[in-house]
Amino acid sequence: MLSQNIDASKDASGNAVSSFTPISEFSGKFDGMFYEVRNLKISTSENAGLFASTKGGARIENLGVTGANVSTSGSRKCYAGAIVGDAVNTTIQNVYSETLTGSDGTVIGGVSGTIAGGLVGRLGSGSTVKSSYNASPVTLKSNGHGAGVVGYLDGGSIEDAYNTGAVTGSTTNNNFGIAYIGSNGGTATRVYNTYDNLKLLSGSTAANSGFTVNDSTIDTL
Repeated sequence: MLSQNIDASKDASGNAVSSFTPISEFSGKFDGMFYEVRNLKISTSENAGLFASTKGGARIENLGVTGANVSTSGSRKCYAGAIVGDAVNTTIQNVYSETLTGSDGTVIGGVSGTIAGGLVGRLGSGSTVKSSYNASPVTLKSNGHGAGVVGYLDGGSIEDAYNTGAVTGSTTNNNFGIAYIGSNGGTATRVYNTYDNLKLLSGSTAANSGFTVNDSTIDTL
């Protein structure tokens, strides 16, 4: 539980931190109490995010991440997201990611990886993202795929979520506003994207056969 905004670029003594070590295998409850984690810097070859991985009924809620630079250089089995890299059996609610503007006018923030999402890298079985949004850029590495909210929707569900951030760096066939749909499908309810002309959702034909969209703008599916 947070009781104030946190500057993740500094340690408890106020000294600069070059890179934050993500929290792995988290299975508890984290309530941000509507505060923010700011200036998060992560560069790793593993899952990347404030939480590298979550499982076992984990719950993350009421949290903003601003000015985060999150990157993984790992393979397709490594996932990057500002909030969670790889989420299984996890509820993620009332969270967001936004950029910050530096004193020189530079825009700070973004997520990058082979499979990357603005909020969550991979949303696995039993996991939900709801009442959340992303307003930070996502940069995909060569031959990667991802989206503004969830990089790889793999059996989870997305509800009442939207994206306003750019998704670039791979091919236009692999860049999506809300989620890239994996082989285990999932559901999306009341989701929308406002950035440029990104397609809302997509994936393989097999994936789409196990995928459900409700009350969403899907004219670019």
